[in-house]
Amino acid sequence: MKTAKTALILLLFTFLQGKAQITLNSWGGGQPQMTTYDEMTNGKTQINQSTVNIQKYSGPNNVSEWKLTVRLIQDYTHDSYTIGAQYSSLQFNEQQNNNSSNNSQINVSSQAFQLSTFNEITLIHSDVPLTGTVNRVFKFNLVIQGGNHLLTSPNGTYYSAYEYKLYKIKNNGTEELIATRTESTNSSARLQLNYQGNNGQQNVSLQNGANIFNLQYNTAESYTNGVSQQVIKGLKVTSPSNYQLNVKASANEMTSATTSSTIPVSILNVELSTNENIPGLTIYSPISLSASDQVIAIRSQYVQSIEFNLRFFIPPNALDLSATPGTYTTYVYFVIVPN
Repeated sequence: MKTAKTALILLLFTFLQGKAQITLNSWGGGQPQMTTYDEMTNGKTQINQSTVNIQKYSGPNNVSEWKLTVRLIQDYTHDSYTIGAQYSSLQFNEQQNNNSSNNSQINVSSQAFQLSTFNEITLIHSDVPLTGTVNRVFKFNLVIQGGNHLLTSPNGTYYSAYEYKLYKIKNNGTEELIATRTESTNSSARLQLNYQGNNGQQNVSLQNGANIFNLQYNTAESYTNGVSQQVIKGLKVTSPSNYQLNVKASANEMTSATTSSTIPVSILNVELSTNENIPGLTIYSPISLSASDQVIAIRSQYVQSIEFNLRFFIPPNALDLSATPGTYTTYVYFVIVPN
């Protein structure tokens, strides 16, 4: 007997459900350029310096609540010099819905958010769903804060980079990271210093030990007579062009590491003098210090270098006898402003 055999072949089909992937893109625009003294002290804003794009093709991977964060991966760096991330902010400027299935405008705060290298800063938190096809574009201004951190930095382009993250907010409030975008350090977050006072042979330097002044109150006579310290030729200014020399303190109060008390910086006076008569040089001193710029000297005729005697003093009876003992400090800045 012959037995017929047949083979039963089972074809198993696996149906894979497509899952739309949300992608996060970004790119940088120009950079703020500080070229004048006003820009160095007051800062500058670059409009639409950073653009963020959230994309998703049609599919079921919808997000009902979400947030976008940003972090700088490093301080702004030029050679071995840095400008802290905390001196910059991102500020929302405009949005584009493009071809999103849900074209509702998203409510975005116009606040300027201070950037950090340590903490993620939330730029957008929204419950406008990312459903169906998503193609949203958000543009942010880069705001650079002016001040001494710029005036004490050499000219050049300072680079950092944005790290953007997109989170899904679940019903229980937990956050799920769904997309990350980290940009190149030479193409995204950046600023440029090209201040005339930093160009060429212009230079302000402290010498002969004038980088630290110690005014000590250790006797009763110190209070009644005042205290003073002078360094001969302690300040040297070199410039091929005419200029005004400004002076200012880092703050309006002197602070101490050992007490919460402060002392007004205005009790501290600064005085310049020279050992010879210099044509075209006008000195305005003594000056009671403040955190605002004050003109202390003007040079209106060519003299390549001038060495100033530098004196700091506190006048008689200017310091309150009840002041809390401690070491109080401030920084004093001398700045060339070309004429």
